[in-house]
This record gives sequence, structure tokens and C-alpha cells, in this order.
Amino acid sequence: SAKNSRLIWQLFGKKLGEMSYPGKVSQMPPDRPLSQDEKQRFIEWIDLGAAWNIQGEPSSTSKRTIKE
Repeated sequence: SAKNSRLIWQLFGKKLGEMSYPGKVSQMPPDRPLSQDEKQRFIEWIDLGAAWNIQGEPSSTSKRTIKE
């Protein structure tokens, strides 16, 4: 699930799931955090298996959220 993804942790700037990874979790990107909508796209993409279509956009058909 996305809440155990290190990528998602980096986007939110904190640990969200029960998994453990070495190293510090820092907000990414540091200069301009992503909007909630942008973060949501990554959550959906990961939860749907991180599929990629030929247009270069994440494939997504459902909405899932992770509460901060």
C-alpha cells in the first residue's frame, strides 16, 4: 500500500505506515512541497500497481487517500 512506500513518506515528509526504512524521512521536494492533489496522484498510482501508460501519465481509475 502507498502508506508503506518510502516515496510517499518523502512526499509527505513523515512516516505514514508500519514499515521501517533506514535513514531520515525528509519533505520532498524541499523547496516547494507538492499540493495535496499532486500527492494524491502518487498515492493512487502506487496503490494501483504503479502502472504507466504510453502517454507518460500514471494510469488511475479510482481514488484512495492517506490521512496525514
